[in-house]
Amino acid sequence: MRVFLKRIFLTPVLVMLMAGCGGDDPVVADIQVLNAVPDTSVASFTFNQALNLGNFDFRQGSNRFSLHARDYSLTVLTQVAGVTVTLLDEVNVSLLADESYTLALIGRLNDSSVKQMLIPGSIEPVGADNIRVQTVNLAPGAPSYDVYVTTPGADLTASVPLGGVAFREFSEPVEMPAGDYQIRVTVSGDPSTVVHDTGTLIFTAEGLDLVLALVENTRMRLGPVSLVIHDTVNPIEVLDVAATANLRAIHLAPAVDPAVNEVDIILDDDLVNPLISGLTFPTVTPYNNLASANYNIKSVDTPTQSIFGIDITVPLLVGTDYTLLAFESVDASVPMQGLVLVEDSRGLGFQAKIRFVNGAPSESSIDIYVLTPGESIDDFVPSIPNVVFQFDAGYLLIPAGEFEITATVAGDSSQILIPTIPVTLDSGGVYTYIARDAAGGGAPIEWIALTDNPGF
Repeated sequence: MRVFLKRIFLTPVLVMLMAGCGGDDPVVADIQVLNAVPDTSVASFTFNQALNLGNFDFRQGSNRFSLHARDYSLTVLTQVAGVTVTLLDEVNVSLLADESYTLALIGRLNDSSVKQMLIPGSIEPVGADNIRVQTVNLAPGAPSYDVYVTTPGADLTASVPLGGVAFREFSEPVEMPAGDYQIRVTVSGDPSTVVHDTGTLIFTAEGLDLVLALVENTRMRLGPVSLVIHDTVNPIEVLDVAATANLRAIHLAPAVDPAVNEVDIILDDDLVNPLISGLTFPTVTPYNNLASANYNIKSVDTPTQSIFGIDITVPLLVGTDYTLLAFESVDASVPMQGLVLVEDSRGLGFQAKIRFVNGAPSESSIDIYVLTPGESIDDFVPSIPNVVFQFDAGYLLIPAGEFEITATVAGDSSQILIPTIPVTLDSGGVYTYIARDAAGGGAPIEWIALTDNPGF
């Protein structure tokens, strides 16, 4: 990882705000903001109802800028299922002269514990040939962790941590020579229990001023915390060195063609070592862990591996979950086609994410209704209209609660394709519903229901 400092330019509104906040008083403070609330969507930060910063999603934040040293009122807004919600309402933030701060939004939306945290740093220039680092724990309810910033491969039992920090605690800024470093986070007092390891990072640009922020990990199959490195320009998440891309597959072709009764999924033409062997309708596989790369994905019939169907090339990135949908083909020249979905497994407070995919080849297009119990589809337009075959409608944000889902022929609510089913959408839940044909094709069409963040 290579990070560079950039010169910071004030926007016109910021210049106006500074000019109106202290007359001829030249004393200033530096500040940057960071959204560390794991279950919130984009948040906007407004100072004195004049300077607006955002919108910043979880793990995102601003560059560092200067304000007059004084008291400010801070308002923070976010969105819950499309409705604007006030997280902080004109709370006081005091900036002292000749100080540098990171203003973090912390806590959880779901338990109404969101608040601001002002983390003092150092406004002094970083020494020649040095970098400066400071660590802070912003993961809600996290235990105390030790953060080690060492030369790559150093023995932690013989090393001194940068600091031991529990939630809402931070270390003092420390300067060290610019160079290559490895950042490891361990349970406090136990250097053998590493919960996050960045591998080697390149900090050779002298003058770097870094805040190492521990935030809650919201990605599946990784440790309890992740690391966000916030320099004076923007925050960057650094995943654990062991992070992988994760790919599962679903057989959605109703086996009207013998060539797709049972298929192998292969990567980069490796027929000898299929990623998935003997996939049958309508099986959903577990996730497979893969290195980050561009992969060519093919399907072949399992008995002979001679009949090719899916043939797509996709980039798979570490820390991201994917689902390969193996559809019956609409192209007569091949027996099967594929679509790779990108999962968005981070749950949001007070709301659920739900998406729909039309995987039923017997229906070219369907309408989806998501209604509260007792409501009639005759009284509403579709929640998601015209979902065509082999199409991902994307995630719909909806308040948590009890709902009923119905699928009809597109444009004709009198033709019910999938009878109404009751569903409970939990706060923080992420769901995918895929319409599929019955074995052999056609009715009865049913849902494949998936939870995209199991164990959330």
